[in-house]
Amino acid sequence: MMSLQNEVQEGPDLNPSRNPFDKKEYRHILLPNGLRALLVSDTVAMAQNKQSSSSSSSAMDDDGGDSESKQSGTEEEDEPVDNGLDEEIEDEQDEDEFDEEESEAAGGGIRSAAAAMIVGVGSMYDPPEVQGLSHFLEHLLFMGSKKYPSENAYDKYISKHGGSDNAYTESEHTVYFFDIPQEHLEGALDIFAQFFIEPLMLESSVERELNSIESEFQLVKNSDGCRLQQLMCHTCGHGLGDHPMPQFSWGNIQSLKEIPEAKNADPLAILREFYNEYYYASNMRLVVVGAYSLDALQDYVVKSFSDVPQKGTDFSFDAKYEPKIKNVGMPFTSSSLQKVYYVIPVRDRHAITITWQVPSQMKSWKSKPCDYLAHLIGHEAEGSLLAALKSRGWATAACAGVGSEGYENASSHALFMVSMTLSEEGVTHWQDIVEEVYRYVGMLRYHCDKGLPLFLFDELKAMQEMSYRYEDEPSPEDLVENLAEMMAPALDLPANKLLDALPLLYEFDPVAVADLLESYFTPANSRIDLTSTKFGRSADFEDSKPSKKIAAVDTPLTNSLFDPTGIMPLQEPFFGTQYWCQDIPNELQQKWTAISQAQLPPPESSLSLPKQNKFVPTEFQLKPLPTDIDPMDVDTPMVTEEMAQDADPDDNDESAGFPSIPPRLHPSQLPSLLCDTNVLKLWHLQDQVFKRPIAELRILIRCANAGKSPLHSACSDLLVRLVAESLNEVVYMASMCELSTSMSSTDGGFSIRVHGFDEKLMTLFGIVLDTLLSFRGEDNSTLPRGIQKDLFDLCLEINSRRYANAGMKASSLVSDVRVKCLRPDLWSSNEKLKAISSLDIPTFLKTVSEVLGNIAVEGLYHGNVNVSDAQHAQSEIIRLLEASGGAVGLARDEYREHLVTKVPSATDITLRCAAMDPEEPNQAVEVYIQVGEDNTLDRIMVDLLVEMMYEPLFDQVRTTDQFGYHVSCDSRWTDGIIGIQIRVVSASKSAEEVNARIEKFLIDFRELLSKMSRDDYFEQMIGLAKQKLEPFNSLSEQTGHFWSEIRDGRYQFQVELDEVLTLRGISQDQALEAYDKWLYPKGSGTRRRFSVNVVSVNSLISENPHLSQEMCGDFNDERINKFQEICKNQTFSQVY
Repeated sequence: MMSLQNEVQEGPDLNPSRNPFDKKEYRHILLPNGLRALLVSDTVAMAQNKQSSSSSSSAMDDDGGDSESKQSGTEEEDEPVDNGLDEEIEDEQDEDEFDEEESEAAGGGIRSAAAAMIVGVGSMYDPPEVQGLSHFLEHLLFMGSKKYPSENAYDKYISKHGGSDNAYTESEHTVYFFDIPQEHLEGALDIFAQFFIEPLMLESSVERELNSIESEFQLVKNSDGCRLQQLMCHTCGHGLGDHPMPQFSWGNIQSLKEIPEAKNADPLAILREFYNEYYYASNMRLVVVGAYSLDALQDYVVKSFSDVPQKGTDFSFDAKYEPKIKNVGMPFTSSSLQKVYYVIPVRDRHAITITWQVPSQMKSWKSKPCDYLAHLIGHEAEGSLLAALKSRGWATAACAGVGSEGYENASSHALFMVSMTLSEEGVTHWQDIVEEVYRYVGMLRYHCDKGLPLFLFDELKAMQEMSYRYEDEPSPEDLVENLAEMMAPALDLPANKLLDALPLLYEFDPVAVADLLESYFTPANSRIDLTSTKFGRSADFEDSKPSKKIAAVDTPLTNSLFDPTGIMPLQEPFFGTQYWCQDIPNELQQKWTAISQAQLPPPESSLSLPKQNKFVPTEFQLKPLPTDIDPMDVDTPMVTEEMAQDADPDDNDESAGFPSIPPRLHPSQLPSLLCDTNVLKLWHLQDQVFKRPIAELRILIRCANAGKSPLHSACSDLLVRLVAESLNEVVYMASMCELSTSMSSTDGGFSIRVHGFDEKLMTLFGIVLDTLLSFRGEDNSTLPRGIQKDLFDLCLEINSRRYANAGMKASSLVSDVRVKCLRPDLWSSNEKLKAISSLDIPTFLKTVSEVLGNIAVEGLYHGNVNVSDAQHAQSEIIRLLEASGGAVGLARDEYREHLVTKVPSATDITLRCAAMDPEEPNQAVEVYIQVGEDNTLDRIMVDLLVEMMYEPLFDQVRTTDQFGYHVSCDSRWTDGIIGIQIRVVSASKSAEEVNARIEKFLIDFRELLSKMSRDDYFEQMIGLAKQKLEPFNSLSEQTGHFWSEIRDGRYQFQVELDEVLTLRGISQDQALEAYDKWLYPKGSGTRRRFSVNVVSVNSLISENPHLSQEMCGDFNDERINKFQEICKNQTFSQVY
């Protein structure tokens, strides 16, 4: 070992390039076998570890609250339903109708250790006869090694110690990563290293992992974003094997088994050859972060990773990596360009994407010319392309640039895309929209010739420097993943620039910018993808036999929107996406080419370069703390002096090894109530931990009439949308300066959040709140100033489409139904869609006036803000309330009550609901088991049971029995009611089979728990305790934790201490007793359980012969109402 250590090369010192708040120490090393490793010594965690090890747990007396483990979640009724101020280009996440969110870790403990390995091979390297091989290999490496042959050895080790792990395959690399408590890092690294030394890749694992790959593919098969990506690859014009672009990167049984076998190829043999060809040390980069010295981390890495196979003998930091695909050429041939592709979506949506292929941008990290052009073309403020199109009612959102996905940003090429979400009218004007894009390009060319204003570059450069300097501390898992991406072999960044090459802008290169505009941003070098339900829905062509041959339709393109009537669509072979293709005629191309020449827009055009940004901060000083507060140590900001001085060293139970429980924070380190009236309750905390010029202000506007009918709820959503759209230009300019805001409607009112540099935070907050409150008042006939009827109509169209698209994925619908069953006072998207089907402005204004009539505000101001700042915020909120219609306020008993259904015991209820998407390939099942009203013991007991169940459930139901890719269990907290959820999403098993398998698992796990060794049980307890005590990584995390307590009315800001103390006293017999009472199917008859099943309409026809796809929303609402009848409409009293 000593000789190996002597042969380790040390790379350039990265520590000088850290941001000033980064106290971690870095060392870049090169092992003798060619493996590069970045070691990160987490000095803050080392200090925490030192303090923790010198003190033991102290007794806690207060009652508990809520904090969630990594497998836990909270029903967040007051979190965004429709985040209008933070809109993405297109909602491909299929957000749950009623959001659930994991609460942040509690703080006070020690940060985890983490590691990541990036391997320089991805899906673009797949052999054409086995597409998806890289992804398949990623799966198989988890299935045991020669040294650790058990298939779940790695997952079991990580899980039982309270860690987490994952992996993903990109176009040119594959990343594997994990996080784990510090003392288990060495053991985890050794198991992890075997992925890259001697994995088994057994034939017995192949079939099961093929099914996992297939299940994973089925989960994304109906994602419009994924379908468009694969369509672009399929229609690129290259033959399979001639270029990596046409590869099918996801992989499924068809590409990984059926096609290879038809060609007499052996997929497993090819996979092993593939592994041997690309999985070698000098094609890998390792990142390890831990609370250890750099020398200790180096010892761990050398010990575990020196046996990774090597190729070659001459290794150095100066060696240049040459990607295999670097010189394959551009992804699109001339046959795929100068065309428009009309794409049929799964969801109700309208979008356009204009794509230009450009040279690879990986070597342009200093000047980032594509980022500069993305900033201009994707701008959203006055003079922008989006603002011009919005003013005509054609577009609702836009983004531009080279994306982070590997097929867009590769060593061979880059794809610069301009993507827009359109209105229905915008679809018919798509040619005019493209014309506006090229008019903007022409304007940019003109300014390039004349000289672009220097302030545009200076602002960008300054903001990137500010963002880097004051960035939040990432979680250990995020840190290693991000650093691994920086070390990607294909990216080949200089060894001394790994930390700051990508975050910072170093120089302006006007020549590169001009060359992109002149040579590549042209009609001849573009393709257009127009997606719209005006061409039909995917289900409309379910029984047709589309052609898989790529060919343009004979119908010539005209000014009228393409009419597909009578023309059979083409079909992409893996996702089944249907589309038509038309050549763009020469005369139209020539028109666009002429418009794109260097010239200013005509006088009537609103297009212009961005104005100087008034939100650029200039003040970065930290506000002095009050004199009666002792500042925390800057070098160890997560550790208070009290941790060392006040911790009780008495630890006489058998919990040796249980983490020390830190003492309670001083009241000055917790939010204090600055104002307490029926009008405003304002909490304030001046940051003493993170020491950045950052603040966050959150308020909840509690409305007595919020959500009292579907119309009230839908109008609240629409109000949020209107405010967001009317303020988009202001909010966008602020967001460019790291000052972000979001607003949402909740079942209790409205929520507003503003986060960023504190200097101008109140300016933005005041604008947002003032605009929202402008809808208060008696005038029900006129929209507030600055908001036109066209904008109202556009927002109504957007929200109607979102309601229609809600629950299109079975995996989200199943949660929506479960939450709606538990919360009978919520309204479904189907109910809200009906309520606004004929909505006019007077009705809308009357309804929102009712909602905003009787209100009270509760808020939290946290960060680099002193008492004077908080008092100013208090005055501003009250002033705006009084100016908008009075500030009477609400007493606590006037708040809208949140009711939770009481599930009857000893009755196993199953709700069979209809999938909203007729092509949904998956069945989704959620089994919910209700525990009861919140208390510390039951809450931490549930978390412990979930922690112990998670890995065996995953291993048995997913890995071994192959019931589906998505298998999980979670604790749930629904307005003060505790529960447990088990979820399985399967494309291969029926809902009945899934329910039966879950019940079998619950029976089998009882035996596993009863026979679990004392050491294994205690390890699970320790892992959970460390999760609970893991410190916050950022101000926003800590604010989120405090805010959840305020929003839910508990106000228990340190509940984690009670939970961990209670956890330490839970015996294995107590855990078994709780399991028998709550979860065991053969228990005492006290179990409160129901199961929600989302299945296809065809599965329900026999018992509901009149059911059709159009009736699914009503049918599911009826199922929920019948559930309430079964429960006799009984609800819990409000807990908080």
